[in-house]
Amino acid sequence: MALPDGKMRELLTRWSNGNKQAAEFMMNLAAITRLADNIADGDSENIVSDMADLLYRTTITLQLDPFYTENKIALFPVMANAILAWKVSEKWRKSEDGKARMFAYIYRELVEQVMWTTAVLTGGMDHAMSVVEDLFKESHSNSGETFEDWLKGD
Repeated sequence: MALPDGKMRELLTRWSNGNKQAAEFMMNLAAITRLADNIADGDSENIVSDMADLLYRTTITLQLDPFYTENKIALFPVMANAILAWKVSEKWRKSEDGKARMFAYIYRELVEQVMWTTAVLTGGMDHAMSVVEDLFKESHSNSGETFEDWLKGD
């Protein structure tokens, strides 16, 4: 999920239907995702600092987050599935099976389902559908990365 930094807060506030607590939850989740990805991909400029930030955000910030606390029963399985999908995407990225590689390309972005779930919780299904479309536009259709680029790795 590569959202433009300068628009992140505005987008997440809109996608959370104006719910400031939900927007803060998604801001933290976006930071967690970016930190984890940078560490896993070797893109971290200061791995110790990034790891400390990641640990703090997951063990303290997230646990004290009021939106997460209130909605964790709905969010937990979606977050767990996003982690499973990301893990298998890294395995399938180098698979001999072309279909597995295609699924891996999509699975790596399933953290977006947490955003969709947040949208359902804050605004219902119609709102969530508009978020799915808008998130794709903001994160993927404007991205210069292709499937072939991703397969090559860094």
